[in-house]
Amino acid sequence: MAEGMNLMFLTVKYFEQGQAIRGGSLVTDDKTRPIEFRCTSPIRPNEYQRVLYGKTLDSYVFVDLIGTPLVTATKESIDLALVEDERFLEIRPNVKVPVVLLALSGQDGTAPSVTLRTHPRFETEEAAVRSQLIPLFNEQRDLLEPFERVRLALDQAHAQKVGDKHE
Repeated sequence: MAEGMNLMFLTVKYFEQGQAIRGGSLVTDDKTRPIEFRCTSPIRPNEYQRVLYGKTLDSYVFVDLIGTPLVTATKESIDLALVEDERFLEIRPNVKVPVVLLALSGQDGTAPSVTLRTHPRFETEEAAVRSQLIPLFNEQRDLLEPFERVRLALDQAHAQKVGDKHE
């Protein structure tokens, strides 16, 4: 049963015409009530870094600068890390909790459904994760809505220049 389970919602938001990115995580209880929020400082890759990292820049930013640090720095224990961007699946080998991609599907006039996906090396976790989340879906929990709360909190953090070393 999902009772007593802590969930982490991990996402990003771009700022400054795409030149800055912040990651945010919200740990909630099984009713999606907030327990802990964290965000990164703005990450602003310069042209030199873009050239040197090339196609590996996204992976470096999502895995090494945002995802892994936010999961490992969390004070609360978490049972699942839920993500909406598949680039975050790559953090799974670095952390001790299952990382699950949630995506909307089936929007063909019927009720939308949510699909789950795990890191390819951890596909065996999918069945266990599904059984943990089914009670929440049965209770009509909108597990995509907390991502929007994280993005709104990132807006506030960015407006307040939280962690911004340039100002």
